[in-house]
Amino acid sequence: MGRDIAGWIEFWAQRQPERIALHFGDRNISYGALLARIRVLVTHLGQCGTAPGDRIGYLGANHPEMVALTFACARTGTIFVPLNWRLSATELAAILGDCKPAMLICDPEFADTGATIASGGDTVVALLRTRADVWLDCAWPAALQRAAPAPTGSPSEGLVLLMYTSGTTGFPKGAAHSQEGMEWNAKNAIHGYDLSSGDNVLANLPLFHVGGLTMLTLPALKAGATVTLHRRFDAALTIRDIAARRITMMLAVATTLKAMFEHPLWPSADTSSLRLVMTGASIIPQGLLRPFFERGIVASQVYGATEMGIGACLPPQDALRKIGSVGRAAKHRTMRLIAPDGSLAGTGEVGEIVFGGPGLMVRYWGDPAGTAACLEDGWFRTGDLGTCDSDGYYTILSRKKEMIISGGENIYPAEIENVLTACPEIAEAAVVGRPDDRWGEVPVAFVVKQPGCEISTDAVRALLQSNLSRYKQPREIVFRVALPRNAMGKVVRADLRRLALTIGSHHEPD
Repeated sequence: MGRDIAGWIEFWAQRQPERIALHFGDRNISYGALLARIRVLVTHLGQCGTAPGDRIGYLGANHPEMVALTFACARTGTIFVPLNWRLSATELAAILGDCKPAMLICDPEFADTGATIASGGDTVVALLRTRADVWLDCAWPAALQRAAPAPTGSPSEGLVLLMYTSGTTGFPKGAAHSQEGMEWNAKNAIHGYDLSSGDNVLANLPLFHVGGLTMLTLPALKAGATVTLHRRFDAALTIRDIAARRITMMLAVATTLKAMFEHPLWPSADTSSLRLVMTGASIIPQGLLRPFFERGIVASQVYGATEMGIGACLPPQDALRKIGSVGRAAKHRTMRLIAPDGSLAGTGEVGEIVFGGPGLMVRYWGDPAGTAACLEDGWFRTGDLGTCDSDGYYTILSRKKEMIISGGENIYPAEIENVLTACPEIAEAAVVGRPDDRWGEVPVAFVVKQPGCEISTDAVRALLQSNLSRYKQPREIVFRVALPRNAMGKVVRADLRRLALTIGSHHEPD
């Protein structure tokens, strides 16, 4: 059948075909049934005339078809492109213009959007239709209508996945990943978090991001585990399924953690089966981790990126002792801190985090300049600033572009945010820089109060003054109902920077 990541499913289907691979809604899908579906999709892709290197887009919420299609693309040599359905039609059309998929498969909920974004190009839209069973029917085109038969990309690259970045710092870039890279990433996850065939993994983050697809779902299937898949995140369903499905592992981001803790079902929830919660996508306040430890559940931060999948893991046995750290390099990764002068940063010194080792993205799609700036001599430059302690554990301080330089002093937003979110009356906070004629930049803090709390600006300032040096004090304290976030829970700091430019001194909205 060839050496590809679909072999993971074939391995388990041949040995234990009735083992449950996916649970979706009220349906169980065995490894044997998943392999059968992969083979059906391989046949359809071939009959449509797809060729190795063709991009196959998918627009839809989480569904077992996305998982099966990922492996079908691996088997046919085509490249799976899961699209962020939360983007506007204009943004999605721009991504299609960038990668030019031969086919766009849409689930019924997004049929109109799919038709709109594919109009005017060579992309053929294939509409999925709901069936009585768990799978979906597809109106497969008789043939593709591309202008040129030869797809872009070298077959030797072995590309299987084109995952677009969240675009928080500009237009999304397409990180192209190989099958070999997926193999190494799965090995890192399995080793870092002791994934085994006995695990029941909850996947409720969107599969159009690495957090949802490559950091836990695909590794779990390689390990022979069961993946309980939710179409979208729903706090009540998550809490109920942890108990009903006896979930052992899950991956969460700041917004989903907060939604779980604030839900009325949480205090009485049965979480006795849950051994590990992986958290990431942003710097996670300790206040969102400790409620798990209080229940005897390990909450362990994982550090990854669209360009590499998993980079660093915090070993579960050290998760509480090193709370706030993202841990050490994953088993098949190398990790360094590069000082501003290009030398290696020492213990406790601030530097840019870079990663080496197998499994990094091959390149950005159609962006050689961006690739060259990001990948240097086999090292991926993350753009994140951090420190490393004497035990070799790394802590993230901020994005390099988010560091605030005020009067020649470096200010790291995370340092201020950690002080703010440690306050019981503050739910979340984000700090950005604002241009200043005297100091160059000054920090501005955006604060969300806990429900029912009435902490004042003066109280927040007193808290900061007692914990931080004077030059780190935010010029403005701005209370907000919520922080702007993207689909993976990352704060959209560009929106806050624009807002900071419009705010006058001591502004405190209702």
